[in-house]
Amino acid sequence: MGRSNEISSWYDNWVEAQKLVDLLGLDDGVLPDPNIKVSEFIHNAQWDIQKLNQTLQCHHIIQKIIGVGLPIIDTDDSFCWGLNSSGYFTTKSATWLAPGNRVSEQPPWQHKWIWSINTMPKIKVFFLWQLCHSTLLVRGTLLRRGCNIDPWCPLCEDEVESIDHLFWGCQSRSRVWELAVQHQWLPCQVLCNFN
Repeated sequence: MGRSNEISSWYDNWVEAQKLVDLLGLDDGVLPDPNIKVSEFIHNAQWDIQKLNQTLQCHHIIQKIIGVGLPIIDTDDSFCWGLNSSGYFTTKSATWLAPGNRVSEQPPWQHKWIWSINTMPKIKVFFLWQLCHSTLLVRGTLLRRGCNIDPWCPLCEDEVESIDHLFWGCQSRSRVWELAVQHQWLPCQVLCNFN
C-alpha cells in the first residue's frame, strides 16, 4: 500500500484481501461516504484511529486495519495478486479460482515425511526434496533442459538416466542398495520393499 489516493476504502480489496463492505456486511445504501479513500484514514504516515472509529465503529475490523503495514517512504499505490505470496499473477493461482477449484482445496503435499527424517538438512532440502519433486539433476533431466549431454546411464549404458532408472531400474543399483544395507546405512526392510 502506498499513498492510498486511489484505493477505495469500501470497494477495493485491501483488508484481508476482501472488500470492507463485505467484511462489515453493509449494503451500498447505508455507507456514510461511499467515495472515501484509504488515504483519508492515514495521517502523518500512521493510521488515524479516531477517524477509523468514527467511520467504521467496529473494533475487530479496526484492529485488522491497524495491522496493515504502511510504507516508511512516500510511494505510489500498486496492485498485487492476493492468491500468490509474491503478489504476482500466475496461471497456477488463477486455475484455483476456476469453478470447482479453490486454493484451500489444493491436495496436501504427500511427501511431508521428509522433514521428519533424522538426517542432515542439506540431504532433506537438496536431495530428498528434489527427488520428490522430480527435479533431481540426472542426465535425462539435463538433456530436457537443453544441456548438450549424453543422456545414457554411465553405470549400465542401457537406458537414459532418469530418476526411476537411477534408483530402481539400473542393474548397478542393486549392488549399491546391498552395500547400503551391509554398512547399515539402510535397514534391510528398505531393500526388501524395493525388490
